[in-house]
Amino acid sequence: MLSVCLCFVVVVYSVRLCSSEEDLIVQTTYGRIRGVVTERIPGKRIHSFLGVPYATPPVNELRFERPMPPTSWEGVRYAQKLPPACIQSDMMYIDEYFPGFEDTSEDSKTDRFVLAIAALPYLQVESNRSGNTSVLVFVHGGSNRDGMGSMLEGDILAGHGGIIVVTINYRLGIYGFVAAKDEGLDGTYGFLDQIEALKWVKSNIDQFGGNSNMITIHGHSAGAANVGFLSTSPMSKGV
Repeated sequence: MLSVCLCFVVVVYSVRLCSSEEDLIVQTTYGRIRGVVTERIPGKRIHSFLGVPYATPPVNELRFERPMPPTSWEGVRYAQKLPPACIQSDMMYIDEYFPGFEDTSEDSKTDRFVLAIAALPYLQVESNRSGNTSVLVFVHGGSNRDGMGSMLEGDILAGHGGIIVVTINYRLGIYGFVAAKDEGLDGTYGFLDQIEALKWVKSNIDQFGGNSNMITIHGHSAGAANVGFLSTSPMSKGV
């Protein structure tokens, strides 16, 4: 993705042989972000950028609208904490992966959490920023009503695979897939969020060492079905 609506966030993990404070700052289309280093695979330092906005938080009048680009910011934003999940019926599915994780409050859609909300929820990288690293975008499962991108431990996958891994949050349940023609709701907001996230990746992944022409989308359960829809939908043209 992405609270009563959606959490849009990105997380990036990047493996480097050495690192400095400057290495952890990346320039995106909307501003600079600072990540954090982890080393869960011996000898591989993973640069993680968590909660990078790819869209404006869909609250208030934007709740049932197409995703809008995020607002640019001055200075450096810290992208060092897991983003909140989108509002959902319960947390049982997420609890299997992150016991005790409960961050889905409406507060997560406000400006003070915008980095963890309005963006590609999870982007992870192993790269030397050569600009030629393959990219994997993961769409989480959960029947399109539960889950979050951060359930996939992309730093491990990036470290072993030598790739960039992106996982996304998107609107779930009635906030992403309700269809009510008389009310002007077409039920495609969750898919539009995923497309907006892919556009962000296409435009920014080179800053993390990724190749924008080598992007593969992959999903689990309902996320796999979403990937099938995205691969055949005219709305995905050019992404």
